[in-house]
Amino acid sequence: MGGTESKDHDKDVSSYFSDEENAKIHEIFSNLCQTSKKQQVVQSTDFVKYCEILPTTLSESLFKWMTSSLDGKHHHDVTCQHFIQCLGKLLRGTITERCYIVLFVVSDGQTTSTGDQLVKFVEMILCVLQQDLSCSKEYKSWKLITTDEGYRRLALNILEDLFHSGPSKDKGMKIPTIPPPSQPFTETEIEDWMSKSSMFLQIMDQVFSRCFSISSDGGNSSGRSCPRLPLVVDIDWSKFTSILDLPSLLYLNSTLPVNLQTEWRLLFSNCLYGDSFVQLIQRIVCHGPTVVIVKDKNGHIFGGFASESWKKNSNFYGDSNCYLFQIKPHLSVFTPTGYNQHYLYYNQHVTTLPNGLGFGGQLEYFGLWIDESFSSGHSKAGPKNTTYGSPQLSITPEFEIDTIEVWGVGPEKKTDDDDDEGVTDEELASRKSILDKDPGAKAMLTLIGKGPLSEGLREGDETADNPEETTNTVISLF
Repeated sequence: MGGTESKDHDKDVSSYFSDEENAKIHEIFSNLCQTSKKQQVVQSTDFVKYCEILPTTLSESLFKWMTSSLDGKHHHDVTCQHFIQCLGKLLRGTITERCYIVLFVVSDGQTTSTGDQLVKFVEMILCVLQQDLSCSKEYKSWKLITTDEGYRRLALNILEDLFHSGPSKDKGMKIPTIPPPSQPFTETEIEDWMSKSSMFLQIMDQVFSRCFSISSDGGNSSGRSCPRLPLVVDIDWSKFTSILDLPSLLYLNSTLPVNLQTEWRLLFSNCLYGDSFVQLIQRIVCHGPTVVIVKDKNGHIFGGFASESWKKNSNFYGDSNCYLFQIKPHLSVFTPTGYNQHYLYYNQHVTTLPNGLGFGGQLEYFGLWIDESFSSGHSKAGPKNTTYGSPQLSITPEFEIDTIEVWGVGPEKKTDDDDDEGVTDEELASRKSILDKDPGAKAMLTLIGKGPLSEGLREGDETADNPEETTNTVISLF
């Protein structure tokens, strides 16, 4: 298949490894040879058994590549020198060398691969990554429901640069589709995709570095960072089920600034605190960067990242680190276009302006809007949001809210008097709840099914000065 492998088969890739790593590789090889009737060669059954973290089909295909990669002919076993050469290419090789491996494994040695073969391979790698992450304290801190559909969405997102055939400006605007077998991908096309897909390379590095643990700490031996799961703190999973799954969490966390990827905190969920805009504002204003996630009544899941604390402002504010995203029906992130600086908006108790939370666009025509009535919102684009270049995130421009989650991201900032500098009295009051002051209001919300469902998790113990106003519902002018 191609000429890449045969041209440099005699390359001394052992130089990719330190003396300590070379010693570890020789130790692995010796262990693999113990059951072989031949001396100092690795056979298929021993190799597959050693690679227990990998699905059998993947480890068998990998061994077949090893036995075929030296001279293009198939052999039944692998010598020590050849084993070192193969690990060098697999763990430390160039994009070209690693592209050859991927194409060989997914196509069973053919010169092209179908889209379906590539999707199944990426899904397989993602499942192995989950198995590897399952031992970490970060993974154990989450209780998420993960389905095959979630892995398929992430696999399609990872492969979108390869599968997307239209103008690059339209990427992410529609649900990705798998090209038919009549449109196979060549080695050159796959190599070009791999050179752009840092997430795939990071995941591939993590999976095979765990399989062949040659570094002293047993971690990623390539030097590339791996997509990480954040540690979630201060949450009672017996009272809450997130609308996130593992693939979407992994994806969203990888899009955040690196310094915010280590820790998430649940600030608000209407499943816990009821359908109350006052409760929402109380828990997210002045709490640092946040990820806002909305599920509408039609099952679409989308949201936005606010890189700054939410604060009341009659004007748009924020910076270019903010973005919008979609989780379902497909994964995609929409970053600022530079057309304007309408990143974030929050206003309340003002009769002449929209009252609610918004991301991007214009007043009354937001990329994502949560109305202070809490029951509804909108996502408008014509055909793209001017601030983020996003499409309409919901099926219809106006949507009904099913679930809202807001997560604080990054290490929690220590609260002191300086944190309240520049914060209005009304914003400080919004952190307290009217429900503490007016038991009748609390009882009425409970009777209509919109009361707080987990009173024990509420933080505020002081009362707000003003009741929640919900009379100024936004009516679109477009």
